[in-house]
Amino acid sequence: MTPERLIIIGAGAIGACLAYELSADPRYQITVIDQAAGPATGATGAALGVLIGVLCQRTKGRFWQLRQRTLARYQSLIPELEAAIGQPIPGHSGLLKLVMDPAERPGWEQLQAIRRQQGYDLELWDPSELHDRIPGVVADPFALAVWSPYDRQIDPTALTQALVTTAQQRGVEFCFNQPVQNLQRSGDREIVVNDRACDWLILSAGLGSTAIAQQLGLELPMQPVMGQALRMRWPNDRWPQQVITAEDIHLVPLGDREFWLGATVEIPPDQIAIAPQPEYLEMLRSRAEQFWPDLKQAEVLQAWQGYRPRPLGRPAPVIERLTDWPNVIVATAHYRNGLLLAPVTAAIVQELLATAVPPSSPAMI
Repeated sequence: MTPERLIIIGAGAIGACLAYELSADPRYQITVIDQAAGPATGATGAALGVLIGVLCQRTKGRFWQLRQRTLARYQSLIPELEAAIGQPIPGHSGLLKLVMDPAERPGWEQLQAIRRQQGYDLELWDPSELHDRIPGVVADPFALAVWSPYDRQIDPTALTQALVTTAQQRGVEFCFNQPVQNLQRSGDREIVVNDRACDWLILSAGLGSTAIAQQLGLELPMQPVMGQALRMRWPNDRWPQQVITAEDIHLVPLGDREFWLGATVEIPPDQIAIAPQPEYLEMLRSRAEQFWPDLKQAEVLQAWQGYRPRPLGRPAPVIERLTDWPNVIVATAHYRNGLLLAPVTAAIVQELLATAVPPSSPAMI
């Protein structure tokens, strides 16, 4: 049987995970195209890899179902990849969330009960227990801490590179430094991307998907939302060993007293600049010092800012088969959850590919 030619546009976490999962199916001959010089240079690189599933407040509906499916796949995906590449992928098991408002405790107790019914544990620690477990690290205003052993943090670049390497071992071709300059139909079914013909096309290019989608006659407006982080060195030996999140600020320990401090910042599109903006990084540090006073003496080693794709006028992510191009699947615009939802996105795309859907009837998730 002649394999079906499948092209994936985009080699971030989504595209790399698609390539890895689909490469297990011998029906496809897979090529991944990306305009960047290597994988994980876009929104994937603008992430700390904090994967919040069980700790999220949603308990039903599409939002929770996506997270539940992806958490289950991550349990097996990480050891699969580590076995394939012969080395561990840096990361942490478990997340600690700090809650400031005592009025929120009943809501967390309710979530704890629901998660227990769903098969997940959440531990609620009062301030004294929190200080016993992490002495001297956090300030006193916290009402409680919520420990989720099922959530995790994973190094985004290392994970994406592992997906790429393993997919290459399975025969996937990755073509970098290749922007999509021409996309057109050839005959009734074939699609030509630049000079490459394919039977299936998957668009997973993050913010770059908007311009590519226009070549398909599809409006896919997105807003870039800034993510920012500081790599710092803790000033003493009382540095945290756990990944901690507080008021949407994440602290990710790296070892040897080094850590990432990061957050997402909502900025109007007309104020977004390509170069890092020191005032936003200073705001990040100032907010974090309210939670971790030791940060006032911490040394800054590195700073970066990057952008995540948020769809306008519709919920994230966008995963659908196109009506007018029935052999094109869009899998993009994951906003802040690209790394988290990469495995479930690949699973949904597999289902769309495997399901016999009439060309006039789009399959939309």
